[in-house]
Amino acid sequence: MRIKIINEKLSNYEDEYKVHSINYDMVVVEDNNERTAVSIEDVRLIPETDIDKLIVNYSDILKIKLNNYISAALYAALIEGIESKIDNKLCSLEVLKDEYKINKRGIWEKKLILVVNNSIPLEVTAIGEKYAEKFSITFKEINLNSFIEGCFENIKHIKKEIEEKERSIDRYKHMLNDVLKNTVNSENNSKNILVSGM
Repeated sequence: MRIKIINEKLSNYEDEYKVHSINYDMVVVEDNNERTAVSIEDVRLIPETDIDKLIVNYSDILKIKLNNYISAALYAALIEGIESKIDNKLCSLEVLKDEYKINKRGIWEKKLILVVNNSIPLEVTAIGEKYAEKFSITFKEINLNSFIEGCFENIKHIKKEIEEKERSIDRYKHMLNDVLKNTVNSENNSKNILVSGM
């Protein structure tokens, strides 16, 4: 994959680069052995392979992370599998869960919860080997009640995490204020002692 800079405000407007890596909103390019991140809104994607063409035509697929050792061929397999499962074209994709693990033998597993075309929740499990281009993928449609229940459960869990993070932030702020206040008071006391001793 290559890209061309299309944002006229950028100094490298109309320059072309080789893509090192890409996700839904950023592209990392290689230039003189250096890597630079560019917003995907500032570039035009130039496909060089069949998989590149798929990515250009189905850019939402980039919302799924390609973790270490996973070939980009997974994108093609997922697109084909999703369209076969829903018996329709994949027009939009949202990723609610994207979990990945790999064992010592180099076998990886990816578990996804997707919402396809804003209406079809799918549970997807993909298994493969390091850098291999063949995968075992299962697609399971999630019924509406299970999807609603899962959403509420995750919302509750995320809210709890946010509350814990907010408490941590408050502790840091409190300690920062205390340390600064006591340090300033200590410095002032030292100055007063020095002045009175002169």
